[in-house]
Amino acid sequence: QMRIALVTPMLPVPHDQTRGRYIHETARSLGKLATVKTFFQTMQYPRIPGFKPRSFIYGSVGPDYTLDGCDVEAFTFPGVPVVSRGYNGHIASLALTPRVRRFKPDLVLAYWVYPDGFAAMRTARALGVPCIVGALGSDIHVRSGVNEKMTRRTIGGIDALLTVSEAMRQYAIREFGAPAERVHTIINGFNTAVFKPLDQPSLRAKWGVKPDEKMIVYVGRFVEAKGMRELITAFQQLAKDDPKVTLALVGDGVMKAELMALVASTGLTERVHLPGGQAPEQVAEWINAADVLTLPSWSEGYPNVV
Repeated sequence: QMRIALVTPMLPVPHDQTRGRYIHETARSLGKLATVKTFFQTMQYPRIPGFKPRSFIYGSVGPDYTLDGCDVEAFTFPGVPVVSRGYNGHIASLALTPRVRRFKPDLVLAYWVYPDGFAAMRTARALGVPCIVGALGSDIHVRSGVNEKMTRRTIGGIDALLTVSEAMRQYAIREFGAPAERVHTIINGFNTAVFKPLDQPSLRAKWGVKPDEKMIVYVGRFVEAKGMRELITAFQQLAKDDPKVTLALVGDGVMKAELMALVASTGLTERVHLPGGQAPEQVAEWINAADVLTLPSWSEGYPNVV
């Protein structure tokens, strides 16, 4: 069987169960076809007030971290937001290479282009095996300065780049000079046993949604780039005109406290459902219970919820 080292900074963790579910499912599914070991590498931030990531809930996991259906090795590498950005890929590779070497892979597969894809590329070169990197969206769309430079180096040095949409593939070719023959589109899949049409009235009753509510549902991370502030502003305008319009925010993230305060300031707390982060089965229920599904993101690669 082929041996695949899967490298990623994005997996479900105790403090954020909604993060990296797509990668988890990918690793678990690949494990049916090959011998897969997942290397879960995260940056260890210094204990300095204000030095925290803006796009995800920060927290560390120890070497005892486990993930259902996967062989996982979790570890960290040191870094300082902004300051070490140009070196993060090199630093990450120093932690990654000896671990992957012990696994003796035939292929290194990474998700998230920089710094993780760069680290995977250096590791693969050291071991003399191919490296494939999967781009998920903002890791190539939202790039500037040092990040853009290092993303370009990564894309130029790997054996293949996977994108989740044809638009992303064309973007990588046009903006980063990726050789067309080495960029492949593989759209995100989903579990049809979970995400399927369900009985709406019974689900609305289960989740405390009144029959006459006109419910708008958002599913995703609570981060600025998902258009969360814009969503609350738009909902406030709709709510003025229709007393039956409600909003459900299904998820979690760094903006949770801000969003709750923003909703409270509008006086619409009673018309906003906040069920928190949910397992896929419950996400499917909320989608089926909705009258309208919304995703006000500034940018997306291939949004799973849609």
